[in-house]
Amino acid sequence: MEECILCGEAVKHPSFYFCEKCFAMTIEEIEEKFFKKRASETRQDQPETHSPEDSCKSPAPIYFLS
Repeated sequence: MEECILCGEAVKHPSFYFCEKCFAMTIEEIEEKFFKKRASETRQDQPETHSPEDSCKSPAPIYFLS
C-alpha cells in the first residue's frame, strides 16, 4: 500500500500521493506543519559545501528564437 508523501499514512488508492487529511489542508498549513520544521533540521544536519569547480563553471547559453 502506498503512503502519503507528507505524513506517511496510508492512502486510499496507489496513484494518490497524499492521504485525505493532508489533501484537505491548505498550503499554508502544510508549509507550517511539514516544511518549516524539516528545513531547519536539514540546515543544521548538513553543512553547506561548495566545490571549487562550481565557481569556475559558466552558465548555459541562452538561445533566442527570432
